[in-house]
Order: sequence, then C-alpha cells, then structure tokens
Amino acid sequence: MRKLLCGVLIAFGLAACGGQEQQAPAVPEPASEASSELATNCPIPMGIVADKWMQNLDASFKATRMPTTIKNRNAEKEACGVSVNMSMERGEIKFLMDEKMGLLSVASGFELSNNLSTNTDRMFSTIQSIVALHGTVKWGASPLGKRLLEVIADTVQASKTQGDVINSFDMDGFTYLVACDGTSVAILARKQTP
Repeated sequence: MRKLLCGVLIAFGLAACGGQEQQAPAVPEPASEASSELATNCPIPMGIVADKWMQNLDASFKATRMPTTIKNRNAEKEACGVSVNMSMERGEIKFLMDEKMGLLSVASGFELSNNLSTNTDRMFSTIQSIVALHGTVKWGASPLGKRLLEVIADTVQASKTQGDVINSFDMDGFTYLVACDGTSVAILARKQTP
C-alpha cells in the first residue's frame, strides 16, 4: 500500500513537472540554490490547513460511523515540507504540508481483498478522507464523492486487464489522481496547476 501511495505521489509529481527527467548538473550547486530549485518543484499550496482537514476527517468519519483510530503515524522532513503517514483500520493516508501546516497534497488508499464488503468499506473511507478536504459533508452527498466513486470503479475494472492504471480529473480547482495496481487503490489530491 505504501509503495502505491508513494508511486502515485512520484508519478503525479513528474506529471506536474512535465514528466521530464532532470539531469544532474556537472558542477555541484551551493545548498541554497539546490533547495530553492527543489522548492519550485513543490506542489502548490491547497489553501487548506492540515488541522482543519484533520478535524473535518474526524467529524465526517464519526458521522458515517467509520473507524477513526490511527494505528500508526510517522512524519519525516522532506524538501517541500513534512510528509505524514497514517495507518488506519481501513487504509493508509499520506499528506504533505508546508512549514505553516498548509496542505500541499493528500493521498489516501487501501488494499483490495477478496471480500466485496471489505473493499466497499475501505473504498468509502478512502473517498471520505478526500472529500473531507472540503468540509464534513458525507461522501455520497458530495459531487466530488460521487465522481471519485465512478473513477475508482473504472480504474479498478481497467486494472484487471491492463495492470497498473492511473486516471485523473480536475474539479473545483483541484486535481484528483486515482491509481490501481491490481492489489491496492490510491487517490491523490492536490491544487490544480495553472
């Protein structure tokens, strides 16, 4: 699951940068120049404070009777800010925030099982974690939640014959990427690039 979430973040980052590989410079750059170049490749701030999203997430999970217990949480400093990984009963959430606690990207995903009911519960939790970026509305009452459900279903179905599949769409100023590798499903949300 973590591999898929990380893979989605990397793939989306490359797409945001035009998908071009950067060659290493012949002469090492001073640290300040290198860090400023990395900062320019960082996601655009989403305009959402991490604490507010976490409050929305908790409230919306409780309103839909989804488990809210975080089994494991860790954070690490990255070039663009702090990356936080959370393991929950129904899946994984990874988010990147800047030094002001503003969200830069949010990824949420789950492992597929052989049980349709389990997959459905995990999928609804994953969708709700993304819908919570915009408030506490239940995913089924949200146009975003309904669109994510459609795209997840299409992506999982395509993955059965094509292997790794990534689909994306833009909505209300944000870009959403849905990926499936046949064993896991992940959604990445970030601010739409101009």
